Amino acid sequence: MRTMIESSLRGNIVYNENIDDGVWPVKVDLAELELAIVNIAVNARDAMPNGGHVHVVRQRCDGKSGNW
Repeated sequence: MRTMIESSLRGNIVYNENIDDGVWPVKVDLAELELAIVNIAVNARDAMPNGGHVHVVRQRCDGKSGNW
C-alpha cells in the first residue's frame, strides 16, 4: 500500500506510517481500506500545495480513555 500512496503524492510530500505493537486485528475489505487511505492521502496532497507530511498511525483504542 505504501507504494500506491507514495505514487499518489508529489515529491514535496513525505509519507510516514506507524503501527503500534498490540494493535487488534480487524476484518475489513482490503480494497476498500486501501482506497479510503489513498483518498485521504490525495486530499492531504491537494491541501498542501507547498508540500508537507502525511502520517498514518494505527494504534489500539479502548474507547474509554479519550485517545481516539
